[in-house]
This record gives sequence, C-alpha cells and structure tokens, in this order.
Amino acid sequence: MKPAPTSGYHVRRLYQGRRLDNARAARYRWTYYDTHPRRHAVEAQRLKTIDDLLDCEDERVELIGGIKPAGSGPADPSLQADSRSAIAAASDQTEALDRLYEDLRRCRRCPGMFGPPVHGLAVRSPVMMIGQAPGTREIEQGRPFCWTAGKTLFRWFESIGINEAGFRARVLMSAVCRCFPGKNPKGGDRVPDRVEVENCTPWWRAELETGQPRLIIPVGKLAIAQFADQLPARARLDLLVGRQWPYRSATGLAVDLIPLPHPSGASTWFKMEPGLTLLPQALRLIAAHPAWQDVL
Repeated sequence: MKPAPTSGYHVRRLYQGRRLDNARAARYRWTYYDTHPRRHAVEAQRLKTIDDLLDCEDERVELIGGIKPAGSGPADPSLQADSRSAIAAASDQTEALDRLYEDLRRCRRCPGMFGPPVHGLAVRSPVMMIGQAPGTREIEQGRPFCWTAGKTLFRWFESIGINEAGFRARVLMSAVCRCFPGKNPKGGDRVPDRVEVENCTPWWRAELETGQPRLIIPVGKLAIAQFADQLPARARLDLLVGRQWPYRSATGLAVDLIPLPHPSGASTWFKMEPGLTLLPQALRLIAAHPAWQDVL
C-alpha cells in the first residue's frame, strides 16, 4: 500500500464497497494517485476507465492539493481540475499502450522466432527500460526478465531504491525483440538477426512515443546498439556504461540514456574491471536522475 502523500497534488479514492468485486476492492482500498506535474499516476492506470473512478455514485473521490490540516477548507478548484486532467491523461496513455499490446500479441512477423510475444505492464512512466529479447522462461510465463538474469537485474535496481514488484508496476519494460530467437548451436541464445530486429523495432518505438519517458535504460549490447546513431561510433561497452547520453527520437522527443550491461549469468563483464566499477557508477547516475526519483 502506498503511504499517504505529504506534498504535491493528489487524488484520494476511498472505496465504499458496492460497485467493485471483493478482489478489486482490496486492491484499490485507500490507494493514492499522485498527479504532481513531475510525477506519473501509476496506480490510476490500473482502473479500466477513469470515468468510473471520478463519477461513480458508489465511490467517493477527494481531490486535494497536498495535505491540509483539519478545518482548513476545501482544495482549490483549479487544483481539482488539474488533478482530473492529469489522471485522464494517464488513463488515455495507458489505454493506448493496452491497444498497442493487443496488436503485439498477434504479431507473427518472424518465422525464425518463437512466441508468443512478451511485454511488460501498460505503465505510464517517466522511465523506460529496453532489454534484448526474452528467453524460454519469459515466453512460458509471459513476463520479461522473470528468470536468472532478471534476479540479477532486480538486485541492481533494489540497490537504488525499488524492488522487483515496484519496478514492474512503475517502469515501462520494453525490449528490442519480443519473441525468443532460439538457441545458438555454439551455446547460449541466438542473437536476433538484422531483419528480426527491424521487424520488432516499431513496437518499442511506439512505446517510446506513447509513454513519453524522460529516461531510457538500455540493457545489454543489442539494446544499446539501437541508439548507436547518437552514440560515439563503434564505442565499446566500457566507453558507454557509467555515463549519461542525450537522445532525440525521430519525432523530436528528448530523452536521457543511461546504458547498463546485460545481467546474464553467462556474462563476466560486470564481474571484473572495468565493469566492476562502471556498473555501480551507472546505477548511481540512474538513482540521481529526476525521472527515477519520480518512480520511487
């Protein structure tokens, strides 16, 4: 349960126990929706329609500007309007991601890949993470980073303030490719080929333009390579990890990039120098970024 807010503009929803079933009632009881201009309404996206939240006679919604002492009077009506607009925008963005994921699940463009396609939650977030491609376990469970590499990755993020459950709920999780590319005869997973990457690129680009994040965390060489046109030419991993890079999308969206190595158990890069030093350096950059602070 998210603690009561102490600053910013918020929408507080108090469940009254008539319209929703018991499971949803427990899920949304005493949930706070933070709609400060520099934050995102993460929990708001979990409702199917925002109209039910704002207009249902069986529920009571309070729009408040920060926390007011008892008897201090109602919130400023202009803040109420701003809160409604912010939550409605969050809902529209989430619904757009839901529609995108419906199309993604039907994708069968690559005959050499094994589906069904994997995606994260439809999260409106200032932070977007882009992985490489799912493994067999991710295909089975339908969740990105759900096995060994994921355990390592989420330990990294927990060290800077957010656990796995929080990360999945608050960060837009994307990937270069959404299906399993199969095994490499020489060992490990096959790297998707150029055509497969091109086939899948429109999906993460659509997520980027829909979600409008301020920070992108590309994880692994294949993910980092998607931004190569705006990074130093033929730069090695040790020249990219541990630094923040500017990126501008084709539509003009300005985003910061903070690359990370891939957390695969087969990788030794982050277990020895220079990775042993550069990984914590990159995590400190992420932790200090305003977008990351907004998801904590």
